[in-house]
Amino acid sequence: MSSKLDLGQILKGAYDETSQSLKTVPGSATSFSIELDATDGDSVSAYRRQVASKTSLTNANTGTIVAAFDVSGINIINMHSNSTSTIVGPQLLTLQFSPHISDNIWINTTITLTPSLVSGTVISGTQIANLNAVRCRVITAAAITSGTYDLYIVGN
Repeated sequence: MSSKLDLGQILKGAYDETSQSLKTVPGSATSFSIELDATDGDSVSAYRRQVASKTSLTNANTGTIVAAFDVSGINIINMHSNSTSTIVGPQLLTLQFSPHISDNIWINTTITLTPSLVSGTVISGTQIANLNAVRCRVITAAAITSGTYDLYIVGN
């Protein structure tokens, strides 16, 4: 029998002739471990989560303009806006994060964004790397007077 296991780890007889049944050995005070070593062919596949959202906004949107969404497993995140018509009025968007899945605790990040007043202009925020959060949302202090824009949030 060919195996990468040590001789003491190989199951040599699973059938008990005397009792005519499968041998069972209850485990107690036993510890198990897994060792990955690339030299003998072990490998690990990494899976990175991604988030991507688009929200179309008007002067009717104020307060929380993008509801809380899951960012667990996200390392880098950023916001982008595209003005879809001429915007009138101030608009400052802030990405907030929460360290808890349900508590109402929100911390402002350094990503703030002011959509362009000129239609068709794309503005990008300054991305955050090493994000350590469970949820994020976007808030605004005041709604624009008129106009529309799309807000994009991208993270991986």
